[in-house]
Amino acid sequence: MARISSQDLQTFQNTRSNNNVLSTSYTEPIGGNKILEFNYAYTFNHNTSERKGYDFDPSTGQYSTVNPSQTNYFENDYTVHRFGSNFRVQTTKYNYQLGIGIQRSEQGNYSQRKRSNLPDTISITNQHFINFYPTANLTYNFTRTKSLRINYRGRTNQPNISQLQDVPDFSDPLYVRTGNPSLRQEFTNNFNINYNSFNPATFKFISANIRFENTSNKIVNSVDTLGKGIQLLRPVNMNGAFSTSSFITFGIPLRKLKGSNVNFNNSFNYNRDLSMLNKQNNVLTNLIITQTAGVNLDIKQKWNIGINASLAYNNVKYSVQESLNSKFYTQTYSIDLNYTTKKNTIFSSDFDYYRSTGRTDGFNQSLPLWNASIAQQLFKKKNGEIKFSVNDILNQNQSVTRSVSENYIIDTRTVVLKRYFMLTFTYNLNRAG
Repeated sequence: MARISSQDLQTFQNTRSNNNVLSTSYTEPIGGNKILEFNYAYTFNHNTSERKGYDFDPSTGQYSTVNPSQTNYFENDYTVHRFGSNFRVQTTKYNYQLGIGIQRSEQGNYSQRKRSNLPDTISITNQHFINFYPTANLTYNFTRTKSLRINYRGRTNQPNISQLQDVPDFSDPLYVRTGNPSLRQEFTNNFNINYNSFNPATFKFISANIRFENTSNKIVNSVDTLGKGIQLLRPVNMNGAFSTSSFITFGIPLRKLKGSNVNFNNSFNYNRDLSMLNKQNNVLTNLIITQTAGVNLDIKQKWNIGINASLAYNNVKYSVQESLNSKFYTQTYSIDLNYTTKKNTIFSSDFDYYRSTGRTDGFNQSLPLWNASIAQQLFKKKNGEIKFSVNDILNQNQSVTRSVSENYIIDTRTVVLKRYFMLTFTYNLNRAG
C-alpha cells in the first residue's frame, strides 16, 4: 500500500564554539636519568546551538509560522580540572614512564524550547564525572635494530552538541535524528605492544603489533520504529564495546638476488559494537582476517619486480537481526614492473586484479586495473623528471564499497574516474640529489 506524506518548512541552525585550555607542568630531575613531573590542566568549552523552524503559510506565501518542535536554543558547558604526575627513566638500553592522573569534569546543559501559545519550556541538566588516568610506556632496545614497545593510555570523549540537543531532525523524514541531553562522557582504555627486528647483514626483518581497546559508556545509537516505516535515532550510553587487532609481517631475503625478498603479512581485526534496536540490546561483531604473500625482486639494479596476492575474509554477525549475518571474501592479485635504462629512462607498469564474492547480487566484482608510464630523469643529480602516464588502460575502473551499521548493511557503487592520460614534470629541491 503506497503512502504519501509531505512537509513544507524551513530550518536554520546557528552553532558557536569557544574552547579554552590552560596547562602548566613542573619537572624535577632525580639523579642522572630519572625525572619526576607534575602537571595541571584546566579546560573550559562553551558551545551553543540555536535552531529555528518555520512552516509555510499559504495565506502570506512565506515561511512565517514558527514550528515549535523545530525551534530550540541549546547551551553546553564543559569544565575540566586535571592533575597528574609522571615518573620517567631514560637509559641507553631502555626507557619507561609510569604516571597517574585524576580528572574532575562537569557538564552542564541549558535548553529553551518553543511552545505554541505557551511560555517557553526551560530544562537544565548537570552532570559530574571523576576519572583516573593511569599511563605506562616501556621501550626496550635489545640491539640497535631490535626493539620492543609497550604502552597503555586512557582518555575521555565528551558528547558533541549535536548529540546533546534533543531537537528532531526531519531532513530525512524516514530517518529522524534527535539528541540526548543526559549523555555521559565515554572513557577508553588503549593497550598496545609492538616488536621490530631487522638484520642489516641478511635483510631479514619481522614486525609484529597487538592492540586492544575498550570503551565504557560508549555513545551509540538507539533505533526505534515510529510506525509507517519511520525510524527514530537517539544516542545513548552502553557498556561492552571493544576492539582488538594484530598485525605481523616478516621478510626472508633471497640469497642469490641481493636486495630481493619474500614477504608475508597477516592481519586480524575483531570489533564488537553495540546499539539499541527497538528496546533490545543489539550486538554487532565484525571479524576481518587478511593474509598476504609477495616477492620483491631487484635484478642488477635495473629490473624491479613485485608480485603480491592477498585474501581477506569478512564475517559480520548481528544478535537481533540475524538475517543480516553475512560472510564475504575479497581477493587481490598484483604485479609491478620497473625497468631503468643506462640513460636513466624508467619504464613502469602495474596490473591489479580485484575479485569480491559473497556480497549482494550485482555488487560482486571482478576488476582488472592496468597502468603504465615512461619517465626520463633529468640533470646531473637526477633531481628532475618528466613523465607520461596512462591510468586504467582497460577502462574498467569502478568503486564498490560495503558499509556495516547497527541495523543494516549497504553495498554502494560509485562512479569514478576511468581511463586518463597525464604528463607531469617533477623537480626535487633537495640539494643532496
